[in-house]
Amino acid sequence: MGNYPLSYNKFTIIIPVYSTELNTRVKQFTDCVDSVIRQSYPNWELIIVDDHSRDDVPKIADDYAAKDERIKVIHFDEQKQRGAARNAGMKAASNDWICWLDSDDEYLKTYLEVLNSYMTEDYPGYMCYHYGAMVVRMGHQSLRDTMVIQEEDDHMVKFRSGSIGTGSFCFNKSVLDDVGYLPEAMNARKFADLCKEETPELVEMFGPSYAEGGKELGNPWGDDYYMFYKITRKFKSKDLPIAPYIQFVRRQRFSFQPLKDY
Repeated sequence: MGNYPLSYNKFTIIIPVYSTELNTRVKQFTDCVDSVIRQSYPNWELIIVDDHSRDDVPKIADDYAAKDERIKVIHFDEQKQRGAARNAGMKAASNDWICWLDSDDEYLKTYLEVLNSYMTEDYPGYMCYHYGAMVVRMGHQSLRDTMVIQEEDDHMVKFRSGSIGTGSFCFNKSVLDDVGYLPEAMNARKFADLCKEETPELVEMFGPSYAEGGKELGNPWGDDYYMFYKITRKFKSKDLPIAPYIQFVRRQRFSFQPLKDY
């Protein structure tokens, strides 16, 4: 582990999780949290938001927190869905930089180290950074390249969902004062409708409300897309030529072995 001064960037990682006996993700969740603990860069805190899971996940989360003071757990006493969970994590963040991580995905070991290096040495001064991902689908690996948003002043270019993922951007917490948090809804259709009310230009790309024949923003929610889209309406995001996030599509893990070696 490198000896990084405390003046270097400090990150808050947010993991919402919902798991039940019938649809358990205990193994995925522990792999996910372990990928944070393995980080070669130590200046992080992890906030796990348990969205009223009904299996062993709440206890496992508390056990992690008991062993590492950088890990905090928020328990919901009823299911509130991902918008509320991510919002709770962002509001509880004590560090300047926020990263998201889904509970069935993983970070490469150098995720934060490489990100910090680009932020401090190559491209300081941005309020948001984005990058690519390694995508694992049915045991096959592919690369999702970094989305390139037009240069410098034209940061308000419109783009659809599909080019950005949950763990493929990092932003300064202060941007939330300008862009706000996620709408909170109990299903993807209502979430999309609320997003269209908040950002009417989305109607051009996704149609009107669901009742009027419109579409959701993503597969299924598009909450990562919407947060990144809102940020880039007001702030320039710097594209980085890295892919430090591993996204497991539909929780298919199979034989993707090299992760622990990075």
